[in-house]
Amino acid sequence: MKTTEKVLNYLEKKECNIIYVSDSWDRENISFLNNKSNKKFREIKVDNLDSLEELSSVYVQLTGENINISKIISGAEYSTFAIGYLKTLFFNDTSYLKQAISARDKRAMKQVFDVSNVRHANYVPSFSKEKFFKKISHHLIYPIIVKPVAGTGTFNTQLVNNDYELSKYFNSLKLHPTLVSQEITLEEYIAGEEYHLDILWKNGEAVFSSISQYLTPRINVLNHPELNGSVTIKRDETTESTYSEAIESQKKINQNINLINGVTHSEFIIDKNNQIVFIEFATRYGGFKVPETIKHTYGIDLIVEWINIELGIESQLNTSQSKYVYSCFNLVPKKPGSISIIPNIEEMIKIPWLVEIIDSQIIGNYFSLTNPSEWGLTGIIKGKDVIDVKNKTRYLFEHFPLEVD
Repeated sequence: MKTTEKVLNYLEKKECNIIYVSDSWDRENISFLNNKSNKKFREIKVDNLDSLEELSSVYVQLTGENINISKIISGAEYSTFAIGYLKTLFFNDTSYLKQAISARDKRAMKQVFDVSNVRHANYVPSFSKEKFFKKISHHLIYPIIVKPVAGTGTFNTQLVNNDYELSKYFNSLKLHPTLVSQEITLEEYIAGEEYHLDILWKNGEAVFSSISQYLTPRINVLNHPELNGSVTIKRDETTESTYSEAIESQKKINQNINLINGVTHSEFIIDKNNQIVFIEFATRYGGFKVPETIKHTYGIDLIVEWINIELGIESQLNTSQSKYVYSCFNLVPKKPGSISIIPNIEEMIKIPWLVEIIDSQIIGNYFSLTNPSEWGLTGIIKGKDVIDVKNKTRYLFEHFPLEVD
């Protein structure tokens, strides 16, 4: 469920029998599902992957047909709860549900940080509009970050500097349609550079790892849309201590949630004291173009190697570190509106440091610019270092804009 055509094609190549559980969004937006005529491919349709009733029906249907389910996988954050629930049912192991809850519910995530002795921001597990207007103190010092407890894609996540801004947040709050829970959590704002850590795990050990630096912290992307992306930070003598500490922290988290094999995507900040402060973790590979930047930097296909681990296929992880760093970028309009003009792609591909570009936008698509996860013109940049990459993304933003009405 919730995976890419690439993943399905690879599974078919390995002659796997595939049952794809699709929701209404998949059927409206994913064209490749309509092109699957392989006898080893079957689709089961539900409306909402967060519906326990529908997921239970999937379980009853498949067990009633005596179908042996050996693996359940997904590459998307939106299906985390569904994956945990179905794994728990099919494999009779509640640790899968614990993994799912810990990777989606921010309160459970912080609890895992606590018991794993991993440094993280101070937080208030649950806060509400009612508590705020009853003048119940949250006891945190501004600025603070406000977010839904089961948030995803930075939806409805905001930095607030005082009580007035917090009241505006609550008064104007309209949760993204993908979110169900109305619970809100607060956490202290940690100033510093933000990074993500992507790791392949096999038998409890990290067999591959990559750290990337966000071009600007995710909470600031709406103020700096030209810096919506991340750039790989290669492992060498200058970054070894950061790599070692971050990997060890994630390993302690994995031990607490009983994650032995698979892939993780974590986010952390290096604060003013040069300390690593974990923000979040996920039991999936990084979204957007993260796997592609890793492949260009290290010569390893993160997604394929993750599937190999899931399927128990032995694979030699032969990495070859490039002399360049690679960054994903996301070009969006400078103001909200419907797309009226798309940049000249033929001119863009002539740029020598522009490695890849994907024009997934259609004239007329609307951009609200209310969250960092609205994807425009995307691709991969090659650069010498972080500063070089930032300058190049700024160049693209200024010279190849998406125009809107």
